Amino acid sequence: MRTKGRAAETASPDRASFELWSRGAESVRGRDYAKLLKRVIDGSLSEKQREYLTLYYFGNRSMPQIAEMYGVRESTVSRTVARAKKRIENVMKYLVRS
Repeated sequence: MRTKGRAAETASPDRASFELWSRGAESVRGRDYAKLLKRVIDGSLSEKQREYLTLYYFGNRSMPQIAEMYGVRESTVSRTVARAKKRIENVMKYLVRS
């Protein structure tokens, strides 16, 4: 089990913080961020990132359940979801500044 640095932060993504983050963008510049977020998820993530992220946050599946479904380790699911969140964050920051 990792407990040092960034690995500890990303090992267990937090659903509530993701939901707050995605809702928090709604007030900036009056854009429709729910649609924008969906476009970013659909257009900027790999197929696996999109699948794991969707199952975890919107499909109410746990990381062990997703890992079992795909025949991978739980750490693979966790890492993939964390990378997807980071990618979404970076793309959203770019789009908000534009």
